[in-house]
Formats: sequence, C-alpha cells, structure tokens
Amino acid sequence: DRSIATSQCIQCGLFYCDQCYASTHAARPELHNHLKRMMNGLVCLECEHYNASVLCEDCLDLYCTECFIKLHRKGQRRQQIYL
Repeated sequence: DRSIATSQCIQCGLFYCDQCYASTHAARPELHNHLKRMMNGLVCLECEHYNASVLCEDCLDLYCTECFIKLHRKGQRRQQIYL
C-alpha cells in the first residue's frame, strides 16, 4: 500500500504518510525525539527534497523547477512540455 507522503522526519531524512511516521517512530524508543516536518505539497520525483512545482506533460512526473530544467535540458526530453 503506497500512500502520499505528507511529512518528513528531519533526522532520518525519510518521507512518510502521517500513519507510517507515527507507527515507525512510536515502535522504536530511539526515534521518539525525532522531529517531523509537514509538507505542504507533493515532493519532486528527482531530488525528493523540494516541493514539486512543475508537471511534465509527457513524462507525467512532478519536479521542482531546478530538477525539471536539469533533466529536460538535453536529448528527447528537451521537446517535452510542462504545465
């Protein structure tokens, strides 16, 4: 079952849905002091760090602006259109 990530553990660097974050961090005492960063959007498919702001119409993938430009600078992807 794949849910949409809604938060990120600052210490682990991993992305979780709310339920997975709670269950993972509750089960392990050494993780109880970890901090959760709430995300206000979908995460870039490439870097998984910044919120996605560009949808590639051909790839149907979500990217932050920087990753879209980097990945679509050359080759066949150069002709692809973003929304």
